[in-house]
Amino acid sequence: MTNSTKEKLKDLLVQESANLSLIQQRLKVFNIFDVLGVGHRELQHSNFIGWLLDPNGNHGFGDYFLLEFLNQLSDVPDELLIDCHLGNLYSTRVKRESENNIDIFIINNELSFCIAIENKVLAGESAHQLAKYKKHVLENHDDLNHQLFVFLTPNGILPKAEDMQESYETLSYFDLVLMLKGGLNSFGENVEPDIEYAIKQYIANVNRNIIGMDDAVKTAQKIYQEHRQAIDFIYRNRPDCTSLMDEAIKYVHDHPKLLLQVPDDKRFVRFMPNHEGFNSLFRYPAARSWGEGCDYIFMFELHFSKQAVLLKLCFGAIYIADIEQRQDVQEAKDKLFTEMKKEPLLKPYLSKARSSSKYPGIAWLNIMSIEDFHKDDSEDMVEVFGRRFGSVVSDLILPFADGFASRLSDKVAKK
Repeated sequence: MTNSTKEKLKDLLVQESANLSLIQQRLKVFNIFDVLGVGHRELQHSNFIGWLLDPNGNHGFGDYFLLEFLNQLSDVPDELLIDCHLGNLYSTRVKRESENNIDIFIINNELSFCIAIENKVLAGESAHQLAKYKKHVLENHDDLNHQLFVFLTPNGILPKAEDMQESYETLSYFDLVLMLKGGLNSFGENVEPDIEYAIKQYIANVNRNIIGMDDAVKTAQKIYQEHRQAIDFIYRNRPDCTSLMDEAIKYVHDHPKLLLQVPDDKRFVRFMPNHEGFNSLFRYPAARSWGEGCDYIFMFELHFSKQAVLLKLCFGAIYIADIEQRQDVQEAKDKLFTEMKKEPLLKPYLSKARSSSKYPGIAWLNIMSIEDFHKDDSEDMVEVFGRRFGSVVSDLILPFADGFASRLSDKVAKK
């Protein structure tokens, strides 16, 4: 690190301490969409928007949002808009991805109109997607007087294809937020508290995660503009669990009660306990589950992502050309899989995998995450990993291997 970079980091901490604390506080404010991890997910946004636009939805706004939506579309003919304000919008049906996978499809046969809405949150527009939807609507709903097409995006961008720019009207999430705020203001105390809270949570989520209008976002953008070099340096050197793989290989290799397997694999760290009774249950070299030179049809695997290190208890595939021999090994795999499901130590971590799958993970558990590292007093990620993985080895892996081998050897002896 150069002296210049050190000075810039110091300036960042000194000058922006209060603002960084403010951002931290605002990010801790509860939002159900963040908790569920769906703040950016297109499917959940389409579900929520479709619910609001449905006059028969249980939100208590009736046809208000659908009328407001129509009011924002310049392509809606005046005669249709009048009919919608005076006619029966409660005969409207709102479909979610059931009409040729169109995100939101609104149809009212009585007033003779339909609206196809393509919603894009983060994903880009797929080739010919809009043209495909338009073709479907025109071919299957040509009996309606009005077919309308809307391209809803965070910033109201135009479709890529010029001919679709003429067919699709664009709306932004900013327009959507204004519509929702207008509804809350218009209905006031007549809105059910739970519904009001849900809509306000949704507005806050859109402002922060979609259109960047949240105060915390604005403050963050300002800090970044003024301290770009220091922040980029911090970002490049942020903690990352994938960096632990080499250390994990060394840890397993040096551990007296573990046996490193497939050491050249660049994706996972695979190992077995140093327990002949346990290992002999899974020794089927002909299966070649993890390539040549690996004897077992079961392994412990460490999986590394940027955010976490996970342990997978995994059965392997069976690559045997001879059908009878392959069936024999599959039978053994099925039996071992079934017995392992009964192990009390694994019960909290069991998955819904099936032994007929190629690489079924019978159980998964978290070794450590970035959050675990941040909560730990140690500043050394390797130390945190070693401590947490060591506990899993001593408290779960070794007792499980010993108990499983003992139980199955007792079964064999009784037979």
